[in-house]
Amino acid sequence: MKKRFQQSLLLLFALLLMPLGVWADREVNQLKFGKQIIEVFAGEAPHEGPATMEDLELADESYWNGSDGKGSFISGGYRFENGYELSDYGAYAYGFFYSNQTHTTHADWSDMYNSIAGHGAENSKTYAVFNVNEYTPKGVEVLAKEGEVVSGFYVTNSAYSYASIIKGDDYAKKFGMGDWFKLTVTGYDAAGESTGTVDFYLADLRDANYAYIVNDWRWVDLTSLGKVKRLGFTMSSSDSGQWGMNTPAYFCLDNLGGTKPEHEDPIPTGIVNVKAQNGTAVERYDLGGRKLNKAVKGVQIMRMPDGSIRKVMVK
Repeated sequence: MKKRFQQSLLLLFALLLMPLGVWADREVNQLKFGKQIIEVFAGEAPHEGPATMEDLELADESYWNGSDGKGSFISGGYRFENGYELSDYGAYAYGFFYSNQTHTTHADWSDMYNSIAGHGAENSKTYAVFNVNEYTPKGVEVLAKEGEVVSGFYVTNSAYSYASIIKGDDYAKKFGMGDWFKLTVTGYDAAGESTGTVDFYLADLRDANYAYIVNDWRWVDLTSLGKVKRLGFTMSSSDSGQWGMNTPAYFCLDNLGGTKPEHEDPIPTGIVNVKAQNGTAVERYDLGGRKLNKAVKGVQIMRMPDGSIRKVMVK
């Protein structure tokens, strides 16, 4: 009886040494106390579920860009990779960041962490931002041991990319008809082999009747990639030159591995104003996406100079 009591005390002591819950579905190790050997479970608590970013701590109106040197962050069952480098020219952050900033403008470098929607998907607070680095690629690791079929994620333009597309900047041109801006997601299995790709156009002005620039959250289905252990992200644009893409290589992501929406309104199309400057000038379209040369009676769609869309009734 005394021996059993001692063993029970030793087991209780061993369990108290570990954080609560780490012994669920973890590897078994042995602890030795004198002649007594007790098997215990070791390792971190399992990470699972969608990456909503709401499990990441941030002060209001702020962001994390990897300046602390951690190199990654975890949300739900996914690890998001990050790079942060210092040079004579300043700091350079790439890969994934997370942010809860709500302004949708881009005036200086700190605005690189803004989404054009001003919030996360489904009106949540926090979202991820991605900047492509072709020379040191960063992606997402699926933490499930054997990988999983990832349902998809919500995506929108960053305020930085959106401003460049609408207005142009020192490096990139303002988009006109025929231009496009595309995100490509590649799946990789546990052996590192590609399982396929999924493309999503964040801006597509190749057809005037179906032209759009995304300014809200849109679902991207990844189930066609099958079971994956890793996701890679690349971007491409019609505005490219000798040194690569000129359009800022940023996008925003939320709810990776979440639930696909039962219904999603179509992206407004056929109503992109690619010539509007600051001021009151707009372009008008009917509900069929046909451009109107003047105001006519009925419901019309107007694209404002800032890229916003308005539906108006003309009597």
